[in-house]
Amino acid sequence: DGKELRVGQLAAILLNVYNAMTFTKCMIEVKTGEGKTFICAISAAVAVKLNPTGTSMILTASIDRAAADLDSTKAFLEAYLGKVPSLMSSWELQEDLSLIHI
Repeated sequence: DGKELRVGQLAAILLNVYNAMTFTKCMIEVKTGEGKTFICAISAAVAVKLNPTGTSMILTASIDRAAADLDSTKAFLEAYLGKVPSLMSSWELQEDLSLIHI
């Protein structure tokens, strides 16, 4: 939809993909407003492409935030993966968390 990634977002995505492929453990800190939603969505989508028989999940502490994040990335995920991600609420997880299942 015309969105472009910033250098920091691209670096974080590449690190996430490298970590997934090499089983490297790495923490990435991203400041508020720096695009965590797209970093997570693109990293998760690439992980699914690399392992089509697996699954990828994005965990968040707020069902409202998860729904908004899914809404803002849904078109990309559908176009890239050819499937619709699903949202699991905290009552399904039995925790105070929400999950986007890709």
